[in-house]
Amino acid sequence: MDAESDDAESDAESDAESDAESDAESDAESDAAPDAAPDAELDAESDEDGPDTESDKDGFGAEFDEDESDTESEDAEPAREVRFQIALTFTSTGLRLAIGINDGTVNIYDTQSKELLTTTTLEDQGVSALAYSPNDQELAIGGTEGTVVFWDTQSDERGHILNFGTAAVRCITYSPWMDWLAFGDEDMSVHLCQRRQSQSELSNMETSWCVVYVVEGFLQWVKDIAWNPVVQNEFATGSLDRSVRVWRILEGDDGGDGSVSVELVWGSSIGMLDAAGMRLDDVVGLDVGSRRLLKQRGAVGDFLAFEGDEANSYFDRMPIDY
Repeated sequence: MDAESDDAESDAESDAESDAESDAESDAESDAAPDAAPDAELDAESDEDGPDTESDKDGFGAEFDEDESDTESEDAEPAREVRFQIALTFTSTGLRLAIGINDGTVNIYDTQSKELLTTTTLEDQGVSALAYSPNDQELAIGGTEGTVVFWDTQSDERGHILNFGTAAVRCITYSPWMDWLAFGDEDMSVHLCQRRQSQSELSNMETSWCVVYVVEGFLQWVKDIAWNPVVQNEFATGSLDRSVRVWRILEGDDGGDGSVSVELVWGSSIGMLDAAGMRLDDVVGLDVGSRRLLKQRGAVGDFLAFEGDEANSYFDRMPIDY
């Protein structure tokens, strides 16, 4: 009995110690859990932030940040878009190719060897048009600031410089007989040039291209000019106003004063009415819209005045597009 009682007491003490240790471990875990959870969440957050931070430095994030900073700089100072343009022309033999671009550079290449032969540069303007003379001895270079430069292909030197304004040259061409040079510009006109004698800075007489007549009346700038290879002094113009017109140059009959005039031979697809300088008097039967259109297109005349006519003044103020 005593032995059995001792065993029972030993088992009871062992169970009590085991329960106490178990309760102590459970309490310790429960006490540590609230603290461990935030730590675990912080560790998880730091783990998540870690890769993103690295990617911000080395990967897509870095590229995105750079783009964002670029956007901010562009907002602060918008970049100006520069439109690339190029002009090309061959010699009549096809042995030379001239290439001009909008930074003012003109390169001349040998088409057989593909070598660059000569380079010249326009000052403070781009190249917008090029043309070789029929004998290939001269290259006309049209600039974007109202200048035509003539390059001597025999000496590879710059020759005469023709200044006519500030508008860009859009097309330039020699006549087949080399007696005329024509170029169109953004001032909606065509300049006709002849070789005339003039006094140089060294008091010597020299022959150079001079503007002797300006063809006007276009509603947009002239896109292209072509000389008639059969009929001398006849050329055609194509304009962005959707017109194609054929012109003939009339020179003075006396042969001494150098006077020049130009007549319109025919035209087609003239898409807009041009009445600049047209004088209209004693005209009857025109409605308000017709009078308004003529006035808007440049015609003059007493019957076009609308003072004191409220209805006509109202229509006159309205925009019109035919």
